[in-house]
Amino acid sequence: MWNRKGTAEVVGSILFIMILMFFFANVYLWHDAAVKDANAMFLKQAKAGMELRLDSNNLYVTTKGSDVDLSRLWILKNNGEHYFAVLDGIRVQAGKSFLIVLDEYSFKSASGAVANPFPLDSNDRLKVFNTLGVSVEITK
Repeated sequence: MWNRKGTAEVVGSILFIMILMFFFANVYLWHDAAVKDANAMFLKQAKAGMELRLDSNNLYVTTKGSDVDLSRLWILKNNGEHYFAVLDGIRVQAGKSFLIVLDEYSFKSASGAVANPFPLDSNDRLKVFNTLGVSVEITK
């Protein structure tokens, strides 16, 4: 009859190899999905361009590509102070412009206190961010 010595080692080795293959297949599939998600995000960011135009205290945001959800508006003063306003809920359709009347927003300082960054001085910078992290800047 058959010699059964070493059967457990062979079966154990085969099971170990199967477990390793299962583990590395899952790692590969996870990596592949992560790369696809990252590429999709980069593509969205590339299509989420914006352009700014300032007219007194009116800021016009024009999209260059796909629809954009605005996130924050920063005012960076010459003296190093910076203020921000929350723009959540503002969606600008592709190729359209959106008017932001600066006087209608409450701005906060870096400490979180409500502040008034007006009047805007020359060389003050305004920076708008969208929800994808893409930003565009204009200097007064």
